[in-house]
Amino acid sequence: MLWQFLRPDAAAAFDDPGVRKVLGRYIDVAEGRSRARWLLARTVEIDPEEDQAKEHARGLKELDRIVAEDIVLPIAQFSLLDLKARMAAEHYASCELCERRCSADRNVDRGVCGAGTTPFISSSFVHMGEEPELVPSGTVFFSGCNLRCVFCQNHDISRNPSAGEPADTVRLREAFMALIDRNVRNINVVGGDPIPQLPAILKALAGMDENVPLVWNSNIYLTTEAMDILDGLVDVWLTDLKYGNDDCGSCFSGIERYFTVVTRNHRLASRHGELIIRHL
Repeated sequence: MLWQFLRPDAAAAFDDPGVRKVLGRYIDVAEGRSRARWLLARTVEIDPEEDQAKEHARGLKELDRIVAEDIVLPIAQFSLLDLKARMAAEHYASCELCERRCSADRNVDRGVCGAGTTPFISSSFVHMGEEPELVPSGTVFFSGCNLRCVFCQNHDISRNPSAGEPADTVRLREAFMALIDRNVRNINVVGGDPIPQLPAILKALAGMDENVPLVWNSNIYLTTEAMDILDGLVDVWLTDLKYGNDDCGSCFSGIERYFTVVTRNHRLASRHGELIIRHL
């Protein structure tokens, strides 16, 4: 394929023993030997009438077993992924997906990030400029962001949450599918930041059967509630570690407790997925 000539480092990345040590499961999914975590979550049967918290905890234990044993099961009528999508959508009424915890009712207003209930896709394309292990990456850029970094290279979309085209569930799913049809190694959600669009992303994935890894490309300034929803679904966390203290987060990104929050979230992410950390 053309990309192998354009990025020979990407073509060879999966053969690197060091890469395989860090991203072994992701490589197995990308090469079709294992199934993506979010897709396995679609096979965990959940009773929608039972206590949500208890069913979620039970479903996560079952998902851990399925991932560990690489069990292939049929898609559930109401799955753990469906439950997680429902849990995420509850934040539309009082959003606490990121640690700003603005509690905005996004059904009628916008959060501090500028997001309502309908995400805006700034662009969707096969990205050849990511880390070699990810290329070619099926990248969807969402508009809007929960941070206000003074140096943002994507400020034209992060500061304008309505940049691009609105995307309901069907449109977003079509964007993912169009990229998969181009033989990408992964679906890579970014922005801006994908945090405000967590409900829409999960709802779109809940109607898909294609085995492709999910890359969560984010500043990872999430609440523990949002991390709990993402628990078990992400194949690769591609994170931006911007600062080594809280003061810089306040000064340059307009947020509090930056280092405290993101270090906590990196520890949580490492338990349920593989990581690529960009130290900015």
